[in-house]
Amino acid sequence: MEKLITFLFLAFSFVVSSNGNSLAPAAYFFGDSGMDTGNNNYVKTIANVSRWPSGVDLNNQTGRFCNGKTIADFIAINLGLPMAPAYLSLNELARSKTTTGINYASGSCGILSTTGETGCLTLQKQIEYFTSTLKQDLPKAIKCEEELRRYVSKSIFVLIIGANDMNPMVSRTLVELNEKLNPGSPKLKLGMPIPLIVVEKMGVLLLEQLTQHIKTLYELGARKFLVSDYYGGVALQERVKPFSDAKFTYFETNALTKEVTEHPAKYGFKNIKDPCYNETQHLLCPNRKEYMKWDMAHTTEAANEIAGKDCFNDAYGGHACKPLTLEELAKAP
Repeated sequence: MEKLITFLFLAFSFVVSSNGNSLAPAAYFFGDSGMDTGNNNYVKTIANVSRWPSGVDLNNQTGRFCNGKTIADFIAINLGLPMAPAYLSLNELARSKTTTGINYASGSCGILSTTGETGCLTLQKQIEYFTSTLKQDLPKAIKCEEELRRYVSKSIFVLIIGANDMNPMVSRTLVELNEKLNPGSPKLKLGMPIPLIVVEKMGVLLLEQLTQHIKTLYELGARKFLVSDYYGGVALQERVKPFSDAKFTYFETNALTKEVTEHPAKYGFKNIKDPCYNETQHLLCPNRKEYMKWDMAHTTEAANEIAGKDCFNDAYGGHACKPLTLEELAKAP
């Protein structure tokens, strides 16, 4: 009877901690600058936005590579959860009390540990931090081992990462692979076309590494995954087949971006070409909601909200998350 009472109390506490309307007990985020909600504020790296105007429309909460909420924030909000705090922003006590999800993402990093500016949290490191969360922090709040396993299996694990691995500015492996496969060719630079053979080789390598990272999370109990589709969701689906009791959906916004670009006014945008924030001149546009681009590499809160809603329930018909919407993934048994 005592165990049953403990189980029911813990189950009830999860509902309370997530405001009673959440579709999942928690969401855990892994990724790059598009997902980072402040981790890079706490590491020594030039990929850092711990200054104005980062978060200018979110009570000046710096650390986000946009004017306000990221896609990670909107994923949490749409699930009925609080926005997941950056892991490095939490002290030991806060970590032990946070049961609705944590964000481990780090700007400029990629799937490969060789990708990123010095100091960013590699995907491997991000998952190591989650392992610490699971083994050291969560048991302080969820003392029943069986309930902890259930909690992890029902939580959503979001891995939106991989774009930087194909960026010669921060991907050492990409540059080295090009030099190996195309000896004597010009050194790859941002904006240069990447030879097909290099793209194919990198694609295989990235899928292999991403699968290994997913396997680590799976072995820790994760069963519901939202993964970026930079390098072929179909190819990744083949690789994750051994995880037969896990469910996957894939995040890809090409169709949605095309729709918004072709009909900007429909989505409230007046400018889809220029960045809202001119980093060179330190100029900020007056109405951020009318811009799709925040800077040359990131989107505004307004654009992130559209992507988040479309992922959640295909609100704009862009199929940002498929074959399952985020809502369907969360509700799946």
